[in-house]
Amino acid sequence: MEDTAAPAHNKNIQREVQQIRDQLVSDLERWELALDMPPTGRAGVHARVFREFEILLSYAAQYWSEQAGESGLKIVNAVSRGKTLDRLTLGQKVAILRRLYEGAEPKTRSNWHADDLETIQRIIKRRNDFAHGRISYHASDSNAIQALFSDIRTFGQSAILTGIGTIEVRPTQQLADDR
Repeated sequence: MEDTAAPAHNKNIQREVQQIRDQLVSDLERWELALDMPPTGRAGVHARVFREFEILLSYAAQYWSEQAGESGLKIVNAVSRGKTLDRLTLGQKVAILRRLYEGAEPKTRSNWHADDLETIQRIIKRRNDFAHGRISYHASDSNAIQALFSDIRTFGQSAILTGIGTIEVRPTQQLADDR
């Protein structure tokens, strides 16, 4: 079955991802300025940044698993154990991306870098460190915070995100309908 909706689907995804990336950059700037504000203000900006990061990670896992076709569906099913992508943990989304990278077709693999996945892992580790109090919002942890900002900016420019929508794919539902 020919999929004539793929280009429009890709443009919508590109637009949505770009909007979230732009908001993430804006929120990172707010967070940097917020280093002098009370901890509750910093915590609010922090929560937004990580929510946007997770949304972008979800888009990446969904898009690239769809791009991989049947093998992508198998990877998602193996990792998710029946849960939908929106119900997966950050670690499960990263596992999908890692498995997709390891088994990627050349056109996908040529766009990604193993460093992109390592950057994602560092962001998640720092997110967990914040969530569990191992890194605080105080100026004494500014090196850790600055490293996090740098990693999030790197992720925002990674091929895992910038490649979204550049390859024609069919939505997962249509792949399932074609069986």
